[in-house]
Amino acid sequence: MKILNKKQIRELMNLLNKQFGFEDNLDYVFVKEGKDYYITNRNIGSIDIKSLNIKRIGIFFGRVINNNFILSIEGSQIVGSKSKKNIIDLDEEEVECWFKGMNIMKDVEKGIYLVRYKKDFIGSCKAANFEMFNSLDKNRKVFKLKI
Repeated sequence: MKILNKKQIRELMNLLNKQFGFEDNLDYVFVKEGKDYYITNRNIGSIDIKSLNIKRIGIFFGRVINNNFILSIEGSQIVGSKSKKNIIDLDEEEVECWFKGMNIMKDVEKGIYLVRYKKDFIGSCKAANFEMFNSLDKNRKVFKLKI
């Protein structure tokens, strides 16, 4: 578990800008563990976390794979409203499939996208060959969904 410094946070923000057109600042502490990124309140700085036996801290924000940032549901909700590009809108049928963990066939170019249903951001995905690859964790899948 490593707390990111200003340079590392700037690199992460540049990646979010490049992928999603996100130009805002995020007032969080970023914590990295492997390829995973977590965010937490700035008050964490007042705690000596090295003296504690902690496996993780904060909310899962996303994961960097091959220099692409795949945001979690929470990460997409934090970044999505201020993002300007690479947003895919789903209809009701598609969102039901999405929360079941299914990939979705859609006319999109290869890339990384934020996924939105109406005004709600519900995650992010990698797309290629007209297919959106679902990145939803197994424990977050929903098989009966009321919309």
